[in-house]
Amino acid sequence: MFNWPRAAVILAVSSLLSQILGLFRDRLLAGSFGAGTELDIYYAAFRLPDLLYVSLGSLVSVTILVPIIIERRQTGVEATERLIGSLFTVFSLFMLVGLTVIFFLVPLLAPVLAPGFTPVAHSQFILLTRILLLSPFLLGLSNLVGSVGHAAQRFTLYALSPLVYNLGIIAGIIFLVPRWGLAGLALGVALGALLHLVVQWPNLHHHGLRPRWVWPIAWREALEVARLSLPRTLGLAAHQLAFLVLTALASRLAVGSIAIFSLAYNLQSVPLGLVAMSYAVAAFPSLTAARVKQDWDAFRREVINAARQIILWSAPLLVLTIILSERLVRLLFGVGRFSDVDVKLTATVLSVFIVSLLAQGLISLLIRAYYAAGYTRRPLIVNLFGAALMIVVAAGFIYFFPAADWSLFILPGAFSLAMIINLIWLWRDFHHDLGGGGLNPIYFGKIILAAVLAALTSALVVYFWPVTIASTYVNLLVSTAAAGLAGLSAYLLVIYLSSQSVLKLTHHDQPGNTKF
Repeated sequence: MFNWPRAAVILAVSSLLSQILGLFRDRLLAGSFGAGTELDIYYAAFRLPDLLYVSLGSLVSVTILVPIIIERRQTGVEATERLIGSLFTVFSLFMLVGLTVIFFLVPLLAPVLAPGFTPVAHSQFILLTRILLLSPFLLGLSNLVGSVGHAAQRFTLYALSPLVYNLGIIAGIIFLVPRWGLAGLALGVALGALLHLVVQWPNLHHHGLRPRWVWPIAWREALEVARLSLPRTLGLAAHQLAFLVLTALASRLAVGSIAIFSLAYNLQSVPLGLVAMSYAVAAFPSLTAARVKQDWDAFRREVINAARQIILWSAPLLVLTIILSERLVRLLFGVGRFSDVDVKLTATVLSVFIVSLLAQGLISLLIRAYYAAGYTRRPLIVNLFGAALMIVVAAGFIYFFPAADWSLFILPGAFSLAMIINLIWLWRDFHHDLGGGGLNPIYFGKIILAAVLAALTSALVVYFWPVTIASTYVNLLVSTAAAGLAGLSAYLLVIYLSSQSVLKLTHHDQPGNTKF
């Protein structure tokens, strides 16, 4: 069985470095533009390209292709290359058609996608959206290339791709924005997507493969991949559609609402990517291999072990982020044109987002487990319901309270509510469909106790080491680090002292023991 914790470390380190670059990117954006019209336009312009990416890019997604490539490799390189060539051709054709259609429809869609924008803002929104359409095509091809290395359990280049993606965007901010303004920012995103593809290309040569246009297309195989990807495509598209609606609603609020919402979402994604996504992604090939061997006991053990690790490490990150939210935002984004009011609003939105951190992490694991097991319909139903709930809650509150001071907080609140309900539903169904194991109240009790004490310890440091707007950056950095380290140390100490059984529960169970 593949030793996925080692891969989790590789992906976690990559995720950490990528998140650091992402935070530096957002710091540059916040300092250069502030929470104003420019950043609102920039983040809103991502929505259509992102929707196109998940709608067509899922045809070549890692989640769908890895199980297929693992099975196809058993029949030889030629069969694998024929499959990749057919997918490359079909994806390119459909993506180019989609890009062309959206390119010409953007002027008609702009008033619907950003109803709160002025005519000048709409013209910039159209330009940026058209430039950003390059991104889904390049990232889709990169996913196709990355699936080959992922299936072979070679994670190094796959782990490097998000790093160079962020470097491309940073280069755009530093070198292209001074010359071309927001258009230069969009070109930096396209450059990052190109680098994302180029860095993974050696994986193909290592395995003697090369994507190329093929004719005739192996439609039977391509359609089978499309059939398998359809539920995931619809689920991801529903999620992106929900975000598109949330962005449209934010455009009707105060100027800068889209920027604050997006910056807070990016920041809450840091602990999510560092812990939850690393374990979920690294466990996927092992889960797929267990399913191919029909070893369902091993399959369940892998899922439960990864879930325990996600819970163990997400809990302190959740509570500490809430306690330190304002300091973190001030530390990371409180420069240049990003005002004190922007800092406080972003910190509050971040706190509402982070409530669902644990739910988001476990959902990412369970969805991959379902796909590895070949069950694709269940995650689709749950995702569609969550997206619908998100839209209804946010739109309902914004409609009835459009001018309330707390209207902006409804958007992340709707998101977190949908994620928590999704997790409850998905875990219940997973237990029913695949025998996911029961819940161990002692384990959760100790995790909760440790998290509460971590929060209290961190809060005490914050109370006795206050900072103000006038505080130096060094003082802010040291005090924030001290509060975080104190809270984390308290958490780990409680986990250690409470019982060695808690730590044992986070390792592989003995055969036959799948109780959570």
